[in-house]
Amino acid sequence: MKKALIALVIVLIIAVLILWARSCEPRTKDEADSTTENTLELSDAEIESAFIRANTDFTCQIKNDPSLTEDEDQLKELLNQAYQRYGLPVQDDAKMIDILDKYQNEETVINQIKENVESC
Repeated sequence: MKKALIALVIVLIIAVLILWARSCEPRTKDEADSTTENTLELSDAEIESAFIRANTDFTCQIKNDPSLTEDEDQLKELLNQAYQRYGLPVQDDAKMIDILDKYQNEETVINQIKENVESC
C-alpha cells in the first residue's frame, strides 16, 4: 500500500510539474533580472540535492495530508515554496524548466526521493 501511495504521489508531482511548466508565461528580461538578482548560483550537485530535498518535503506534505491534492493551485504554491526554501530559482522559468528536465526523470533522483519519503 505504501509503495502504491508513493508511486501515486510521484506521478502526481510530475503531473503538477508539467502543468506548472505549461502554465508559466515567459517573463521579460527585466522581470527575470529583478527577481533573480539576489539568488545565489548553485553548483549542479547543490541543485540536485535541493531538488531532491524540496520534492521530498513536498511529497511528505501530501502524504501527511492527502486533502492537499484537491486544490491544484495550492499544490503549485506548496511546490514553489518547497523549491524556494531550498534555494532553487523559482522566479526564473527557464532555469526551473532546465532543472525539471534534468532531474525529474533521473532514476537516482527518483529513487532517493522515494527512499526519503518512506521515513516521513
